Amino acid sequence: MAVLMQAGMRLAAQIDGPHAADLTAFRAKHGPVWLDDYALFEAISASRARQGWMHWPHGLRAREPEALAQARIELASEISAIIALQYLFHVQWRDLRAYAASKDIMLIGDMAIFVAHDSADVWARPDLFKLDQDFNPRVGAGVPPDYFSATGQLWGNPIYDWEAMEKDGFAWWIARMARLLDFADAVRLDHFRGFAACWETPAGETTAINGQWVTAPGKALFSAIMAALPNLKVIAEDLGHITEDVIALRDHFGFPGLKILEFEFGDGPPRDDRHPYHYPANSVTYPSTHDNNTVLGWFLNDGREAKERAADAPREAAAALELLGGDGSDIHWRVIELALHSGSDLAIIALQDVLGLDGSGRMNTPGTITDNWNWRYTQDQLQRADLERLANLTQQYGRAR
Repeated sequence: MAVLMQAGMRLAAQIDGPHAADLTAFRAKHGPVWLDDYALFEAISASRARQGWMHWPHGLRAREPEALAQARIELASEISAIIALQYLFHVQWRDLRAYAASKDIMLIGDMAIFVAHDSADVWARPDLFKLDQDFNPRVGAGVPPDYFSATGQLWGNPIYDWEAMEKDGFAWWIARMARLLDFADAVRLDHFRGFAACWETPAGETTAINGQWVTAPGKALFSAIMAALPNLKVIAEDLGHITEDVIALRDHFGFPGLKILEFEFGDGPPRDDRHPYHYPANSVTYPSTHDNNTVLGWFLNDGREAKERAADAPREAAAALELLGGDGSDIHWRVIELALHSGSDLAIIALQDVLGLDGSGRMNTPGTITDNWNWRYTQDQLQRADLERLANLTQQYGRAR
């Protein structure tokens, strides 16, 4: 980080350098919307050893004008460096995206519905969140007990004050989505059901069991977003506790939902009308996602939830073999083929499944905070045979361009 800051300071100091005009334009465009607050937040946070903003002196915590003005003076060089680094990332990602587009590759962003309490978002606009007078969350976000966790998931993120957001036409959300379009061609909205109703748990709870559903103005929100950003492409992550209001919200805007093949074998082989071939076209099929075990890990039941799945795993594995055939040695390829054969317009295959990795390749286990997001791909893992097999299946099921 020290090296990055040094690079940022050098760039910011180059008044007549090759990036000077573009950097000035970048700051002028993004500064009032998010960049100035973000840079100030990061500079203050770094100067205070990353102490959460709720522990800053009251003047900074409450964003008193005199305190903020003094911080801008004292941290001017750091603020300029942070802005310069944001500009560099913007330029590099823009170039990467342009290169991907030249290869006919679409990028899908993944946006969490909530933001962290200790974030520039909440510090800059505490009025948009359900906080108490000391800026602590009055309620925390999460989900009730489900397939992933018997006690639910207590994320603890502050929940939006939807009434406050609606007063200015959801400008905060529109700006957030607009910025995402600088990075991606489409967005997968995580926890889409939270736009219909949020699971709110009182502050101080240690699990999510004692929460309640509180309605959110999803229709008004997306009407405002789509009016401002008519070219926005949304994928709705509609997993978990899905009720009729969630389905109605998704379908009203024509957002495709998700189909996860690992979930399809609990009631035996998905035949006839349940076969993935009959999935609606306006959907996205995954063999597995980042929140699930890999296909092979699921089949072998070698993940963290092995104990919880001990009774179901053999039955699900048998159902998979009954439908797909084989002895299980290439189960990942058979499930990949099933995804490509599905009726969904879009099929997304995790690289870990193409590689045939077991549970050691899993990306994330919901409800846990350790040993997640650690898996990394190395260039020597993907073999020519894997590429050719995936290409052949893609062509066989009419998904190649």
